Amino acid sequence: MKYAQEIRKVIFQLKPQSIFVAEKLYREKLSILPEATFYKTLERMIHKNEISRIGKGVYSISEITKFGIIKSNPNEIINTFIGETQLKGLFIGYQLYNRLGLTTQISKRIEAYTTVIQSETKTIGSNKFYRIRIRLNPSVIKMIELMEVLEHYEKIEDLNIRRFTKYLEESSLSFNEKEFEIVLSNLKYKKRTIALLRSFLEYKGHKNTLGKYLSSLSNYHLPDVKEWY
Repeated sequence: MKYAQEIRKVIFQLKPQSIFVAEKLYREKLSILPEATFYKTLERMIHKNEISRIGKGVYSISEITKFGIIKSNPNEIINTFIGETQLKGLFIGYQLYNRLGLTTQISKRIEAYTTVIQSETKTIGSNKFYRIRIRLNPSVIKMIELMEVLEHYEKIEDLNIRRFTKYLEESSLSFNEKEFEIVLSNLKYKKRTIALLRSFLEYKGHKNTLGKYLSSLSNYHLPDVKEWY
C-alpha cells in the first residue's frame, strides 16, 4: 500500500492533462520500487479515471471539470516529446517541410524524432515518434533537418523549388562536418542523399570530405543541381 501511495504521489505532482512516459517516469523517479507494482498501480488509476492510456506506455493525467473528464491536450504531446525549445526532439515530415516554406501542404499527423522514449518508436493516435540518441542543440537539429529534406525532397508534394534551393544555399553556409558526423553516426541516410549534399556543396564552392562516405564506382543517379536554378 505504501508503494502505491508513493507512486500516486509522484504522478499527481504532474499537472492535469500533462503526459508521461511510464518507463521514463519509473526509471527517473521510482526505480527503487518494484516495477510490477508500479504498472499495477497505473492500471488501478486508469480504472478510477485518474489517468488514461493514450499510447503504449504513454499516459495522461485526467482533469475533472464540470463538463466531464479531460484526458489530454494536443499541445502537451508536443511539449512532452519535442519540448517548447525543441531540445527534446524535432519535427520531421510535413510539419518540417511546411515550416521551412518548402510546401503549403500540411498534415494533422505528427512525425518527430525524440530523445524521451527508450523504445525505437512510440505511436500515439495517428502520431509517430522515433527514438534518437543524439544530444540535441540548435546546430545539430538544423543538420538533421537538412538531411531529412534531402532524403525526401522528391516526395514532397507541391515542392517550392525556389524556396528549396534557397534553403539549401542557407544551409550550405553553416555546414559543419563535425555535426554531420554526429548525425550520421546515429541516423541512417541513403548514400545518394550524402552524394547529393556533396554535389550541392561543391556546386556552391564549399570544400568537404563527404566523398569518404561514398563509393567512387557509383554516380548515385544524381540530378544536375544547375537545373534547379
